[in-house]
Amino acid sequence: MRYVTWAIRLVVFLFLGDWRSTLIPAIAVPVSLIGTFVFMQFFGITLNVLSMMGLLLGIGMVVDNAVVAVESIYQQREKFPGDPAKASIVGVRQVAIALSAGTLCHCIVFLPNIFGQRNFISIYLSHVAFAITISLLASWLVAVSLVPMLSARIAAPKFIQQESVISRWVRRYEAFVRWTLEHRGKTVFAGFLLLAVSMVPAKFVKFDMFPSGETRRLNLNYQINGNYRLEELERNVLVIEKWLLAHKDQFEIRSVYSYISEDFGPGTDILLYDDARAKRPSTEIMEEIRKQLPKIAIGTVGFGFQNRGTGNAMQITVQGDSNEVLHGVADALIPVLSRVKGVRDARLDEGSANREISVRVDRSRAAYYGFSAYPYSEFPAAIATY
Repeated sequence: MRYVTWAIRLVVFLFLGDWRSTLIPAIAVPVSLIGTFVFMQFFGITLNVLSMMGLLLGIGMVVDNAVVAVESIYQQREKFPGDPAKASIVGVRQVAIALSAGTLCHCIVFLPNIFGQRNFISIYLSHVAFAITISLLASWLVAVSLVPMLSARIAAPKFIQQESVISRWVRRYEAFVRWTLEHRGKTVFAGFLLLAVSMVPAKFVKFDMFPSGETRRLNLNYQINGNYRLEELERNVLVIEKWLLAHKDQFEIRSVYSYISEDFGPGTDILLYDDARAKRPSTEIMEEIRKQLPKIAIGTVGFGFQNRGTGNAMQITVQGDSNEVLHGVADALIPVLSRVKGVRDARLDEGSANREISVRVDRSRAAYYGFSAYPYSEFPAAIATY
């Protein structure tokens, strides 16, 4: 955060060209962030990775309000060189509506993450949204209050009423804007032409929620068909692990790591060589492992959803009220999906199939043999008679 703040100050100084004009935005940024921390405390938001990311994204927009206000004030300082207070008031008044509209537009974009439906993703994104929204509102408050106060008490920069590179660029920009206003037809045509030209490369942009870049880490998932003790799970996982280690050179395997849990089932991570020893792509190695992988008695083994980097993963969810009907529909979908060209490892993902034993006690027969379904403490006299 500190390095980002200094980088912003350097950029502002290069464009404004004076330490006085750079001082005001440099003060506005930390003041806005401190105000953001205060409001984050009120809303119960901690300073974590997500909120820090929101602050980093918001710093670039936080400095905008201060720079716009300073620029407008310095334009008025050229008109009223002897009255800095009036120049500050008029300068901020001219851009107040623009600052308010721009800040609110940025905040509205993040409102769905704050007030939308609560789910796993929105809860995490709300930390980012809160940090950005609060920092923007704080920067707007600083731009319309602290910035004009400081501008009225700081001496005018040296570049005011002097020829400089910035002033020459401003005149060129004014000339360009004047030309667009005088040639509205050509300007509109150039805008549509630019839009049409932009659509050509847009058609070749690949849309993929999970980029399919090359990865050298593969994950094997175990679809267990029942409840087993850790010893039984370990015995079957070792079969897969020993087979992989026996073919390390063939599959360019660097290391194999397996983990076992009674609640979440076992899994195996395969790390491939990522240096000069890597000769084949991971997709080819994964396909070869899939074909030669040994079978185990407790279930099936395949590459799971974690291997997004080696292909496009797709998940189909079947919802309903009856588990029996859902199982039938899911079992019918598996062979249909398996016949689709390019589909690999189509299977039902419902975790380990739990086996339940239901015991019903025949109370009359239990009473005949002297057993009771009630706790011992409730009938001490009756038990004492036997």
